[in-house]
Amino acid sequence: MWIQCTWSEPYIIDATRVMWWYDNGGVKLPLSAIVQYWNGSEFVEVTNMKDASGNPVTSVGVEGNGTLGNNRIWNGVTFDPIVTTKLRLLITEPSSPVGVGVGIGEWEIFGLGVLDDPELRSVIIVGEAKPVIGDINTYKTFVIYPNLEGVTYEWSVDNENIIRIVGDNTGETVNVEAVNVGIAKITVKMKDSNGNVLTTGTYTLTIQGENGPSFDINTSFNMDGLTPGYTLNARVDVTNNGDEDYKVIIIAALYEADKMVNVSYISKIISVGASESLSCGFKLPSDLTNHKVKVFVWDGDNLQNTNMIPLSDIVTLE
Repeated sequence: MWIQCTWSEPYIIDATRVMWWYDNGGVKLPLSAIVQYWNGSEFVEVTNMKDASGNPVTSVGVEGNGTLGNNRIWNGVTFDPIVTTKLRLLITEPSSPVGVGVGIGEWEIFGLGVLDDPELRSVIIVGEAKPVIGDINTYKTFVIYPNLEGVTYEWSVDNENIIRIVGDNTGETVNVEAVNVGIAKITVKMKDSNGNVLTTGTYTLTIQGENGPSFDINTSFNMDGLTPGYTLNARVDVTNNGDEDYKVIIIAALYEADKMVNVSYISKIISVGASESLSCGFKLPSDLTNHKVKVFVWDGDNLQNTNMIPLSDIVTLE
């Protein structure tokens, strides 16, 4: 599971801390909490993290000293400065007992106050990452730079056979047309009043065919209904009818009422015209009261970086 904080304009972030909430009943301390940030096109893991003692770590701490709101331990980490508009905690829940959740009392995110530091500057680009041929999309640059006047911009593309700039290429925004299927990059240079390049940002686009993704998807199970104590296997047959290779993720999730209590997934790149059979599943609990399994197909290759674009209807087994 993950929790995310989003803000409208990018900031330079170098620390975060969490105070967990738990009752040692249905809500327990997590096993780990990885920090991820949005780099303009996907979530990536924050590296070079250190705990409060200066020791290298790969996760925010998961300690507590009191239940039911009495916990007063802050689990903090620092890391190399990043420029972002989104920060995410990728939380690993306890594996047992089934149905245990994780709670957060407080979560704080800290920046460097770099608006007073002329040595720190950055630029990122935001906009549609997967346009369709013929689309013209607007891309915007966000700049972190202190009290700088007279900044100018210069946009360019690396492959005009795939994408091309439409109109002006010297503003904070630029219009880009998707010309052909493929992968290409747009670049923006930020310059001072003398024309010197201060910093550069790039953004990768994956151009899709005119029809976008198109699939035939069929889901089947190894049982007619949920059977206590047995291992459920969900098989999904996928045929790519589109005009580009596509990454798909097959997800099988077990719900108790409206709460997800178990999940399994598998992903694969499906080539144009190809058909693949993908299977995932898990052992069902002995008590299946109010339980059901939902299977669905999303765009992406794992639960952490999927765009959550549905490629199929949800299939339910009870």
